[in-house]
Order: sequence, then structure tokens, then C-alpha cells
Amino acid sequence: MKKKILISYTTYSNSSKSVADIISESFDKRFYDVKLLDITNYSKKITKLANSLFKGSSLDFLNGLLFGLINNKYASLGNEKYAIKGFDTESLRNIFKSFNPDVVLCTHFYSSYIASYYNKINITGSKVVTVITDFTNHSFWLANYKEVDTYVVHNDIIKNELVRKGVKASNIYALGIPVNYEKVTSKETVLKNYSLSGKKPIYLFLAGDNNYEHFKHLARKKYNIDIIMVCGKNSKLKDECEEFVYRNNIKNVLVLGYAKDLYSLIGISDIVITKPGSTIINECISMDKACILLSPQNSLEKFNRRYMTKNHIALKASTPGSLSRKVKLCLSYGFIVKAIRNRLNKFYNNDSANKICSLVKDMLKSSRD
Repeated sequence: MKKKILISYTTYSNSSKSVADIISESFDKRFYDVKLLDITNYSKKITKLANSLFKGSSLDFLNGLLFGLINNKYASLGNEKYAIKGFDTESLRNIFKSFNPDVVLCTHFYSSYIASYYNKINITGSKVVTVITDFTNHSFWLANYKEVDTYVVHNDIIKNELVRKGVKASNIYALGIPVNYEKVTSKETVLKNYSLSGKKPIYLFLAGDNNYEHFKHLARKKYNIDIIMVCGKNSKLKDECEEFVYRNNIKNVLVLGYAKDLYSLIGISDIVITKPGSTIINECISMDKACILLSPQNSLEKFNRRYMTKNHIALKASTPGSLSRKVKLCLSYGFIVKAIRNRLNKFYNNDSANKICSLVKDMLKSSRD
């Protein structure tokens, strides 16, 4: 009989869903029954409303302030109770009961809370694996650490932080966080598709709503670089950037909207300018790309940026002027970017998805023995 693996995530976090999808694809379905589960589809209406409000960009500051204030043991226990009350519905219980997983692999702390809670009230008797997708051990990840069988983290630095907070070292595996390399197109093809020569350094600017001034300041400098400005689904920002480039006769900027081949654009870039979100940082680390990190929009991003700069694997630029100065610094002193790339090799584990799958397989074998 196939062993059952439930991979539980939430769509409140882009990294949670992305990592869950990649891990799911890595399991051999001939030998394992794997089910992906977005627990947000089963949460109570009031919980959906509360989380959607705090996800909105208009409340980024409030969201960041809140996460900073409640980064402690007592607040995390309160958050666990809130999550269980909000997500524990009859329909979700039925999913867990009917599938009856041997292992629940969680890529968000909410899904981890639910998995350990259902074990506690005997709905399931599963092993719980929690994959920490952030670059910070916020207390939310640790509220139920005594009920989590195994933690998976980016690297040994984060593992050691968990140990200092009371988690057994034997329960933590520094396996890295998965990235989908299958989406990366060859550099030659990407350069051709976007009519880029590849003779100048390429700076990929992943724009946020608050970074238009940063873009204008950098573009005016007309450094000997190519800038790819990705505006995502923000059509208004795209129009503003295109108009600015046209009015100022700027020749070294390519403005894009939503880019389906974002992985490939990261692949051809020398520097990535972005806000410090967990997903994009992980992708840059996995591809040995130096980053210039803009102002964080919430507390988790603040911790991510602090982690990256503290370990000298990224630069930061909070103001438009600071961004231009950091770009000039990288152009003037090439050893800075080279040093960052050399350090990045120590911060990423290749083949992370397969390593996580192997870890789960070993857990299943040991439980059977």
C-alpha cells in the first residue's frame, strides 16, 4: 500500500504555495499517494476576511508593525489558538480523516498548527514536517515546536538559531528551500527574446508600488548597464515607467509588465533589485545572484533583509539616492559582487526538493521499522 503524504500550505504566502508545488512534483507518484491541500479554502469567512485585509498593500505598514510587536512566545501561542479556531472546520477535518496521511508536510505555520492539533485530538496520527520558508525564525513558526517532528530550514545559520530557541538539533535539517529550475531558459535565448546584447551588466528591477521614485532616480543616471523593469500586474506603474523612459530619451531601460519567465530573467541578470520577500530572495540565492534589497513592506521582510545584509550576501538601499549609489559602487568595484556570489555558495543547498523527499521517505521507513 502506498504511503500517504499530505502537503499543506496557504495561499496567503506566495512562498508557501510555490514550495508546496515544487515538493509535490518531486515525489514519485508510483510509490507515494501525494495530496496538495490549501487550507485557506476551508477556513471560516471571518478568518478569510482578516487575512485578506492584512495582506493588502495599503496595510503593509500596519502588518509590519504588528508582526514586529508579536514576535514573542506568548503572542505566538495566541496566534496558534486564533489559527486553529479560524481554520478548524468540519470540512477540513473530513479531508484529514478521509486521506489519513502518514506524513503532513507544512509550508506555512498555519498549516503546521492544524496538523499538530489534529494529531493532538486523534483525528490523525501523522508525522509533521514544517518547512520554514522565511529567512527568520519568527516566533509564529515555533508556537507548536514540541509537536513538530522535523523542521526543514535554509541553512545551518538558521538551524543554529532554532537550536538556541529550544528546538532539538536532531529535529532540524538544513536542506535549503526548493526552486523550480525547469522554468529557466538558456541565457542566449532570453537575451535574443528581449533584444539584449549581453555586453553590459544587466540589472533586473522587480518593482513594487512604492519603488517608482527609486526607478526614476536610477534611470536618470544612465549608467553603462541595461535595466529590466518588471512591473508585474500593475498596469498603471508600467504606463508611468514607459512614459518616463520616453520623455527622458532613456535607451538602456526595458519596461515589462507581468513576466511569465521571471526565473529566466533572474538567470541572465548580474544584479537583482527587489524588496526582500522570501520567495525572490530564495530564487536569487539559488542562482548565485547578488541583490540590492529595497525597503521592506512588512516585518518578515525586514527580518529577511537584516539576515541578508548581516551575512554580507546582499546590499540594501532604502532611498532612491542610496540605490543609485549602490549601483555605482557595484560598477566601480567589481570585487564586491564577486565576493557576494562566493558567499552565496555557502547559503544554498542544491537539489533541495529531492533532499526533502528523501527525508520524508526515511521518516516513513523508520516509523515502519
